[in-house]
Amino acid sequence: MAIEPLSVTQSIQKNGYALIPWPKHELESLAQRVMMGWNKFLAEPLESKIKWSIPSKHAEGTDNGYMSRNHEKKLDGKKHDDKEFFHYRRHLSSLLEEQNLVTGDHRQFLLDCDRLFIACRNKALEVAGHLSELVPNMDFCSMMQHPFAECRHVMRLLSYTAQPVKGKKLAEGHEDRCAFTLHVWENKPGLFITTPDKGVVEYTATPGMIATFPGAKMALITEGLLSARYHGVVGREESAGERRQSIVFFSHVEREDIKLFV
Repeated sequence: MAIEPLSVTQSIQKNGYALIPWPKHELESLAQRVMMGWNKFLAEPLESKIKWSIPSKHAEGTDNGYMSRNHEKKLDGKKHDDKEFFHYRRHLSSLLEEQNLVTGDHRQFLLDCDRLFIACRNKALEVAGHLSELVPNMDFCSMMQHPFAECRHVMRLLSYTAQPVKGKKLAEGHEDRCAFTLHVWENKPGLFITTPDKGVVEYTATPGMIATFPGAKMALITEGLLSARYHGVVGREESAGERRQSIVFFSHVEREDIKLFV
């Protein structure tokens, strides 16, 4: 007898993450255009790129635009991952235009980012609908569309500076602060995700699928019913060569009666 595949909600409960279908050609087209613009931007001089770093106006927010990290220790003693990354939110283009930082090539890059951001947000709403099935009286779709949540959804483009080496961590293990994460695209494998039973999954992207897993905000609002997934990136044998790059989308939820500044 054939075993019925797990539903999205069953997979999140059992494995801590789930796969969401996304037509392969649509996703690849959107992602490749964004990554082409991102790689052109990465090739620019640092003094040009750093101008695209825009601090958040909110103490609990995340910076916008370009950022670079190295292995210097943070104030809490932990080390940064060695990477360059780019945070895209819907208001970023206007912020950059106001500072006269956008050229013709940049406009195409930002336009492609906006298209992928909208598509990611729509997928996130789909995930929110599934998560609402698990938690009585929680309409995560409406909570995702709360004005404060809308300004916090962010798409992150990642490019790790270090060459992938088998067994060497590129991203230290951590839990995301958002409600849930979409792992949208990667050029090579490396992501690991812990499961609710303390196991570890070495995730490899499946064509036509993206992965999603809960973050700290979801654990908070569901009082632990959905736990944040500890995850990171480690080099694998098949990852040798060019820099590892990926695209992730951090989705937020808010409620008028609960302030969630995670």
